[in-house]
Amino acid sequence: AGCAPLSAEDVASRSPGGRHLEASDDEGPPHLGGIICSDDEYSAMAYILLQPKEVAIKTLFSQSMASGAILDIPSLLASYVIIFGTTILTFGSAIPVGLFIPNILAGACLGRSFGQVLLNVGFDVHPGVYALMGAAGALGGFSRMTISLAVIFLEITNNMYLLLPLMLVIMLSKTVADKFGPSVYDIVLEANPDIHLLEDGLNEDHHLVLEGLTVHDVCTAEVVVLRAFENPEQIMRLLVQSTFAGYPVIDREGRLVGLVPRAQLVATLAQRKHEAAGGGGLVSVMRLAETAPEVTNWKTPVARAFHHFRALGLQHLCVIDEQH
Repeated sequence: AGCAPLSAEDVASRSPGGRHLEASDDEGPPHLGGIICSDDEYSAMAYILLQPKEVAIKTLFSQSMASGAILDIPSLLASYVIIFGTTILTFGSAIPVGLFIPNILAGACLGRSFGQVLLNVGFDVHPGVYALMGAAGALGGFSRMTISLAVIFLEITNNMYLLLPLMLVIMLSKTVADKFGPSVYDIVLEANPDIHLLEDGLNEDHHLVLEGLTVHDVCTAEVVVLRAFENPEQIMRLLVQSTFAGYPVIDREGRLVGLVPRAQLVATLAQRKHEAAGGGGLVSVMRLAETAPEVTNWKTPVARAFHHFRALGLQHLCVIDEQH
């Protein structure tokens, strides 16, 4: 991470104070001078880690640097370790760092280091292309995106000739990563107890088990309901004694007229508690409820109800008979 001298050419093209010409430098190779070094020196690792991420990524995708500067292999590998390590440590915290840009930057460092190795042994290659492939592989490995990721990088490069190698890198990265486990997004969703995901579909074994079953056979028999108007004490008792995320609302004849989420009931009770006149009076449950919940007949086959539930992305599906 020490400072290395720049060649005399193009040093004057840097702005006063050694600041890097960022957006206006599109016509020539990037200048690495300054940052933590003097105007006539540069540090590759400092440039990658301390510059804005979009500037660092653009530099890694470039073929060569101005004034004889080189993104050397030790600096690239050290930057990769630092970026990858800090990404793991900060993911899931309140720090707004994300995963997309850090993985692009880390993958570009790793890919360009391989391209630099080929340059050092005498091959005439574009190290920026290897940085691009490294970034695509890193994103494909952690996100498992395929077509959308190839389109994103195709828009970045605007070069149709890179489409085939990008597709090969992304598919190879996804295939290798699938051997070790699910994507990071799947792991995060499974770790969140508030999110429940259904399977993609029913296989043959499921169909054999569910054949002949209706929703009446699998739904809960202990139905917990609310009236249009309820005492706060009754609502509190219901919330304490059950863990359902939603409660059906019925009228005087016992017919379904709505569905109220648990979160709405909790928020309403908390608001009434903090109000000056809180405590007395009935709670208008219908004012909090969804008046047109999704319903299915009690004779509906389970497999059909499953596809209905999953296709519409439902959280609740009320089961009713002919009278309700």
